[in-house]
Amino acid sequence: MARLTDDEWSTVQDGLDTPAILSTIDAVDRLRHALADSDNPDSPSLRDEVLKLYQLGMAVQQYQSDEQAAEFFELASDLEMQAVELREALDVIQTMLSNITELYPESLSYEDGDDE
Repeated sequence: MARLTDDEWSTVQDGLDTPAILSTIDAVDRLRHALADSDNPDSPSLRDEVLKLYQLGMAVQQYQSDEQAAEFFELASDLEMQAVELREALDVIQTMLSNITELYPESLSYEDGDDE
């Protein structure tokens, strides 16, 4: 098994932000809630909402209803805002993971893992 050097341990200890890992769970929960299949009609999943957008789009094309067009564009706007929020949540997760992987000790990347 590879052993970290004292300098590597120091880098890991100084750079590892475990509270950031914990706070990232909030971002994961936002994603999970938005992407989960919906059993509750009061809280549709993103998939359900995109499917509704498709259905409204088809109706707008076929029937040229002003009411449906207004609903279609309002839903598209809402989904765009939701996509921005989801992207922000993914950015939080990616940033936290990048911060950790930047700390990756060289000693752990050795394949033979000498115990010397």
